[in-house]
Amino acid sequence: MSPTSTKPQSRPPSRYSKTPLFSSKAPQRRAISEVLPEQREILEQLMLCTQLISEMPRLKVLGDKELVRAQATAATWHEILVAASALNVLSVIAGGGDIPDEPDPKKRALAFWPIVSGCVDDLDDSPSDNTKRFLLHVAWHEGDKLRTRLQYGDGPGRSFFQFEAYRAKEALQYARQKGFADNLASVSGKTKKELKAAEDDLPDYDPNDSSSSVFPDGNLIRSLLESNDTFGAYLARIAFKKVSAAIGTTNADHAQYWYAHWKVSGGDEAQLKKTFEKAADEVDSLIAAFMAW
Repeated sequence: MSPTSTKPQSRPPSRYSKTPLFSSKAPQRRAISEVLPEQREILEQLMLCTQLISEMPRLKVLGDKELVRAQATAATWHEILVAASALNVLSVIAGGGDIPDEPDPKKRALAFWPIVSGCVDDLDDSPSDNTKRFLLHVAWHEGDKLRTRLQYGDGPGRSFFQFEAYRAKEALQYARQKGFADNLASVSGKTKKELKAAEDDLPDYDPNDSSSSVFPDGNLIRSLLESNDTFGAYLARIAFKKVSAAIGTTNADHAQYWYAHWKVSGGDEAQLKKTFEKAADEVDSLIAAFMAW
């Protein structure tokens, strides 16, 4: 199960280590509970702006010259809103975003979206909304609608993605091989040396020993997965990067991919995939009005 050791590959600096929009300084840390209302308003305005641009010609209330000027103004405002949205994502990543304890499922989903979105934008050479949605679907399903970072029944799973110890170790090893160690250090607030030491304390996979799923007490990786949702999202994305197969685009595809590469075995496959797909449909419906999918 553990990946073969290879020489680390160099990668360009993290996008979130670069100078942010509108500033010559590093992005300020902001709590996601502070960013969320602002981001929701930006997304609502983006929807209205996009609709306005597309419907202006049909309304026929402006002359040709006025229409061109109005469309240019709307397009400029659209660009400003996109930049503002990106800046919010930067501030969440800089702060090691952690979603608040929130009883409203829609607010929980909207709070987690900037985290998975920023994660994919940072780690992927060609980021896609489909990958972001897939990670959201996995976390929504595994983390009981983003309500628990600790597996129920005293199970070993940690984070909204329910990492077991050996799988976290494999993802950390892969991160070092593929040049993602700096990204993990950045979002965790820990050094690469600290992360490597905690990785070394994790058990290797053993199909005949269930203790390989259990994190040692006091382990740093366990603590990060329990408390830092951005770290959990980054580690999950890196874990799925080990899979060569592409992620399908439908929620049924997501259910199949999750079962084949995360659940792996056990239970009634058809029922488990049906449950996953239902959860994916649910979270999509909660945030659809705020997304331009």
